[in-house]
Amino acid sequence: MESDTKAETTTQRVSNCMLEIRHLTKNFGATRALADVSLSFLEGEIHCLLGENGAGKSTIGKIIGGLHKADAGELLFRGQPVALNSISEARTCGIAVVYQELSLAPDLSVRANLQLGSHRSRNPFARLRHRQEADEAIAVLRGLGLEIDIEQEVGNLSVATQQLIEIAKALMQSPQLVVFDEPTAMLGAVEKQKFFEVLRVLRKKRNRFHPDYPSYRRRHGGRRPSQHHAQRTPGGFVPYGIPS
Repeated sequence: MESDTKAETTTQRVSNCMLEIRHLTKNFGATRALADVSLSFLEGEIHCLLGENGAGKSTIGKIIGGLHKADAGELLFRGQPVALNSISEARTCGIAVVYQELSLAPDLSVRANLQLGSHRSRNPFARLRHRQEADEAIAVLRGLGLEIDIEQEVGNLSVATQQLIEIAKALMQSPQLVVFDEPTAMLGAVEKQKFFEVLRVLRKKRNRFHPDYPSYRRRHGGRRPSQHHAQRTPGGFVPYGIPS
C-alpha cells in the first residue's frame, strides 16, 4: 500500500511538472558556473533557489529565459525537450523573466514600457487596442499595489516603483511560468510584503499567471512564500521540501 501511494505521488509530480532541467553545465571561460544541475518545477507552485552570490542561481534563470545557452544538459517544458536559444523563444513557450537589472526605457511612459517586447506591440492594428491595453496595464499595476498615471515617464519614478513596473511588464505577457531574479533587492519593506502577497494570490488563481519559479533572497527577515526550496551546495542544488 505504501509503495502504491509513493508511486501515485511520483506520477502526479511528473504530470504536474511544468519545467525540468537535466544535467545542466555552464562555463564562463575558466569559471564553471553550473555543474550537472538537475531540478524540476511544478505547475502552480512557488519554488525558491537559495545560495551565496556566485552559486549559479541567476545563471539557471538566464538559461531558462533564453539569455544564456547551456554547454551541456537539456530543458523539458511540459515534458517536451525545448531549445531556448533566445528570449523570444522562451516567451513563445510562455516563460517570462524578471532580472535584477532594470530593462526599462526611462524616457518612455509606463504604458509604453509595459508593452515593450510584446507581440501585441508589433500588431499593425495596435492603436485600435490602446484603451484595452491601458485598462490591462492599470489592472496589473493595481495588483502590485501601484496607483500611478501610466502616461508619465518611467524615469521620473522611484527605483522601487520602477522595479514593480519591471515585474508588471513580465505579467503583461500572460506567462505560464515566471522566473524572478532577486526582484526584491531594490524594494522597501512595504513593497516587499505587497510583492509576496501578489505571489500568493497568483498561485491561488492559477488561471492567468503562474509564478512557478521565483528566485529571490529576502534580506530583511520574515517568511518567504515559497513552497519548495533548493539549497546551492558545492555539489549542486539540493531540494529540501516545504518550509515551515
